[in-house]
Amino acid sequence: MKKFIKADDSNTRSALGTTIYPITVEQLRSAFEGENIWLDKSLQERGIDAIDTSTLFGSQVFGQELYLCITDGYEVQIDGQEYDPEAILEDYGPSSPKVREFLQEPTPEIIRRHITSDEFHEPWFNEWAPSLLRDGHKFLDILYSAQQNWLFDN
Repeated sequence: MKKFIKADDSNTRSALGTTIYPITVEQLRSAFEGENIWLDKSLQERGIDAIDTSTLFGSQVFGQELYLCITDGYEVQIDGQEYDPEAILEDYGPSSPKVREFLQEPTPEIIRRHITSDEFHEPWFNEWAPSLLRDGHKFLDILYSAQQNWLFDN
């Protein structure tokens, strides 16, 4: 029996191999807008450094862009040679012709699917809470937003 992979347009290449998505801070902010007060604040204060790439295997930050590597884990063929998909960014950088063929523009759905609150560094609650209150956020909204992802194990 043949096995077929059904993939929608937003993830076809990543379902079938390796795709690298260059993501700016603005794209992250747009994708997570209104989802969580602390995610918004983290991106506002830390920029791309709000993201912890240690769990995003093969992904790297270059300048102010996160290059998100989504792979099936199989070696990629470039010019007849096989490469580890999780190492090509680190070895060659995003401007290399070896890497460019894997670049694809991300959608907000792809960003939210592959980057969750777990990939964000923990917010600086004590430092940022007063600022959030001054910005007009309600105390209970700030608390609930922190509770959703960081303060308590659910």
